[in-house]
Amino acid sequence: MKKTLILLTALACFGCKKDASVNYAILSGSIVGQNAGQISLSSSERIFDQIISVGEDGSFNDSIELGLGYYVLNDGINTTYLCLGSGDNIHITYNKKDYKNTLNIKGIGSEKTKYLSVKEKTLNHLINYDLKSILKLDESDFKIKFDHIKSVLKDTLSSFEGLSDKFKELEERNINYEILSRYKIYESSHARIIKDTSFKVSDSFLAELNLINYNLVEDFEFSSKYQYLVKSYYREIAKEISRKDSISKYLAWIKAIETIPSEVIRDKLIYDNAINEITFVNDINDFYNQHIKATSNEKVRSRIKKVYDKLNSLNPGNISPSFTNYENYNGSTTSFEDLKGKYIYIDVWATWCAPCIAEIPYLKKIEKKYKNKNIVFVGISIDKINNREKWKKMIDQKELNGIQLISDNDWNSDFIKEYLINGIPRYILIDPEGKIISSDAPRPSDPNLEELLDTLKLK
Repeated sequence: MKKTLILLTALACFGCKKDASVNYAILSGSIVGQNAGQISLSSSERIFDQIISVGEDGSFNDSIELGLGYYVLNDGINTTYLCLGSGDNIHITYNKKDYKNTLNIKGIGSEKTKYLSVKEKTLNHLINYDLKSILKLDESDFKIKFDHIKSVLKDTLSSFEGLSDKFKELEERNINYEILSRYKIYESSHARIIKDTSFKVSDSFLAELNLINYNLVEDFEFSSKYQYLVKSYYREIAKEISRKDSISKYLAWIKAIETIPSEVIRDKLIYDNAINEITFVNDINDFYNQHIKATSNEKVRSRIKKVYDKLNSLNPGNISPSFTNYENYNGSTTSFEDLKGKYIYIDVWATWCAPCIAEIPYLKKIEKKYKNKNIVFVGISIDKINNREKWKKMIDQKELNGIQLISDNDWNSDFIKEYLINGIPRYILIDPEGKIISSDAPRPSDPNLEELLDTLKLK
């Protein structure tokens, strides 16, 4: 059994009492229909991705040195959400082809994960899988709806057996943050749904957000919703600093979070901003240097540098990352090597991505203009593999052209991670030799795309 060090940046999680001297969790199980190979264990925020080996019989067993946190186990088709901590000994079994009906999680510490499953089902039932209808409600009815949801979730938590008092205490606060995060997005979501960009909530609607203490380390480590609220709070401060001092957004962001008392929260926000925004800035070197100076945490610095080095490997002229045997629309497979010899314009998208869908008419015009040129247009969907029918249906409905592929592991696909893609749509332009022309090419709706393509030697 190998020991794997996972640096904790996920959310903290507490469960039953365990031996404090044990600094690892044991994760084992058996997957029917899973041949020898591997599965991945990732943080819920995709900050790390750990590979776990699977035997010929579908079994796996690994000890993982970790702090307390939320994780995602993925076999390429099915996703299992886990809450793990040191001292846990979790055993997972299921049939890959009948995941929902066969999933079984047991062992020390499994109560936390079972609670999360019940909570998710309860929340989905209360929303009835139709959040859009709820967001159409006026603000008074919206609050009434979510006050009811909060009450039911808290009752579910208090009645669930096998959870420690500490976990219940933190999760109760987390439920409050979940509801407040819904309030936070209501204005923009409601405005979009009713198609009224002038819509604003009343002054009292967000009054509860003014009562939050945004410097609670314990809550920050435990709750992703609290993290969201903290980020939003300091983002507003940064926006005002940027306006007042006439400086870039990222410099204003650094100034804003320098005021945070907690080093844990400061370092997390520095890291998150660095890895999420570095692909969108013009002066990458200055962005990198400013973020490195903003933290003295060597682990954070090392991780930011890793992303920075990875981004530099995507500079024009470098060999592009590749992919192998991605499933195509026709039911066979396509690899990156199959596409060489022509220019390649890659569209990374998903069926659930509205901005991606909005680009389709423009993409069709581009494809038509360069139809007889030595350029191939490739769509790579990051929909989950088990949503392939939805993917194929949209290809038919939208009459998509070019080569249509679906990635092998959605956001966790190696090709997607190698290109540091954390938002879509994303467009990539590659030359006939497989070298990068642009790792972040203009969108089809951007006139700069045609200008760029016209500079190439398209025969």
